[in-house]
Amino acid sequence: MKQIFILTKYELLKFWSLSRIIVIMILSSLLIFFMFMPYFFGINFQELNIDVYNILQGLLSFFVPISVLFFTGAIIFSDKRSFYLRTILSRPVTRQEYLLSKYLTSFINLIIFTIFFSIIPTIISQFIYQNSSNLSIFSYLLTYFLYILEGILFISISISFSFFLNSYLNVFVLAIWLFLENTFINGILSNFVSFNIYIAIFSDFFFPSGFSEAVKLSQSFGLLFWESFFWGLSALTFFLALSFYLNSKTKIDIISE
Repeated sequence: MKQIFILTKYELLKFWSLSRIIVIMILSSLLIFFMFMPYFFGINFQELNIDVYNILQGLLSFFVPISVLFFTGAIIFSDKRSFYLRTILSRPVTRQEYLLSKYLTSFINLIIFTIFFSIIPTIISQFIYQNSSNLSIFSYLLTYFLYILEGILFISISISFSFFLNSYLNVFVLAIWLFLENTFINGILSNFVSFNIYIAIFSDFFFPSGFSEAVKLSQSFGLLFWESFFWGLSALTFFLALSFYLNSKTKIDIISE
């Protein structure tokens, strides 16, 4: 466990350079600034029918995948290319500890990104727009929890891809995958998918969107909510297992050109 924290600390220090910190602070400030735009146009906030819960859900649905794409590019391949993986495994560090440190680093980064780009703007929105919903704090926490699980799912997919894809192709493939999910499942082909029984059944395998679907059903806690939630857990378990399998099989002395 000590080795995992040491590696995680090193990964965080390596990732969070001063330039990255400045960029994140600027982007977060710009997001908050745009939230005040109605004020500069003389619009009365009290007259706006805005649900703060929808703001949180919208921000999380957008920034969770964007954040994962940002900090998981070449997450494994870069270590293989620079021979860092071979160097670290030559020390008293196991492959499992190395991979767990990658997951812990990515999880911490996900929390940081969601705080700056989702939680803080939502809290500010609560004070700006007072026409919020009557949902309990539990609903907000559940939504955040489900999107964090979805973020971990995307992280596991990106890490798995990075074991056998060169350079930043892992996040490129993940981005294409997310685009196809929105196109086939939630976009212009949604009716075709729902009317084709075979595509409808296997779409849950090809496009693991169980957690995001559970968010949409989180107010009912009915059968469909739990079905979507467990689909998400199944996909997460599969890609976690896949990443550990690929980690145990990857060759640290051979770099694919």
